[in-house]
Amino acid sequence: MPSAGGAAGARAHPSRVAPASQQQARGGSPYGFDHPNAIVSMGGHVWVSDPGNGSISELSASTGALIRFIRGSKYGFVYPDAIASDGRHFWVANLYGFSVTELQASNGALVRVIKGPKYALAVPNSIASDGTYVWVTSGSSESVTEINAGNGALMRVIKGPRYGFMPP
Repeated sequence: MPSAGGAAGARAHPSRVAPASQQQARGGSPYGFDHPNAIVSMGGHVWVSDPGNGSISELSASTGALIRFIRGSKYGFVYPDAIASDGRHFWVANLYGFSVTELQASNGALVRVIKGPKYALAVPNSIASDGTYVWVTSGSSESVTEINAGNGALMRVIKGPRYGFMPP
């Protein structure tokens, strides 16, 4: 069985991307689910965010087989709550990490972790992308953050009562 890194026989470090045969997470299933929360489908694959396990699982859409399990501190996953993709990359909103993680859809490799006060990612709980931009809603900052998908640059933060983004 090919490893999560893609080459037959290659072994990925378990804290980064581990082969399905090595996964047995807190939830007790080989999929590692402990609170699967969001899902996105693309190119015959299904990606599932699992905040309870701090991970992302990639499944085959046709067979349901586990392709790869992504977890580890370098990904910045702190309650990975929402997920979106444009087919080439996918983005994960880390609810309590106040960040967005970008990964390559083809191999699960980390592209970047986007965070910092200028992004206003206070409890990011929803995410969408069209391949050019990524939009993230943040409950605590009552805002929508627009990010350039190509380079991670902040485009703008949309917030304020003018938009109706305020608590009831």
